[in-house]
Amino acid sequence: QQNVFREIQYHRELPARSVNTSVFTDRFIAPRVLDSYRDIKEGEYDAFDEAGNEIKVTCGESEPLSAFIFKTVADPFVGKMSYFKVVSGKITSDMTLHNVNTDTQEKLGHIYIVKGKKNIEVKEISCGDIGLVAKLNNTKTGDTLCAPGTFVKLDGIEFLGQGTIYPDIVE
Repeated sequence: QQNVFREIQYHRELPARSVNTSVFTDRFIAPRVLDSYRDIKEGEYDAFDEAGNEIKVTCGESEPLSAFIFKTVADPFVGKMSYFKVVSGKITSDMTLHNVNTDTQEKLGHIYIVKGKKNIEVKEISCGDIGLVAKLNNTKTGDTLCAPGTFVKLDGIEFLGQGTIYPDIVE
């Protein structure tokens, strides 16, 4: 497993911490998982501009900031915590971001990365990484945060049973 892991890391230039070695137990699944990982890491994301036209957002630190809130949790000690993925640009603590879904400004406090059950405070989170921020007032799951002065609305999450109709399920 270790030799296969080093070989993949060398040829595909994947960071060592990003691949779970348990994937290598099945030789048919491992290539698919790693190809998917590469496509997501280097990929483009579908988004919409202010006029509603479809645009592509590429992952890069030099790109304008856009982040997607994919999970919101209520903690009894901290309050509302929002998990986000930085799609482009980078987020730093004490930034003010624009929520394009609610057309409001959100002031970030401390930002964290999650390792197991621990939240580790960091100063910045780069594109492609997942982070956590507490106490966002007007932001909920599925919202897009972007740099002030820019408008990028990422595809949201469609929840079954909340106004979304799936023709193949409903007869």
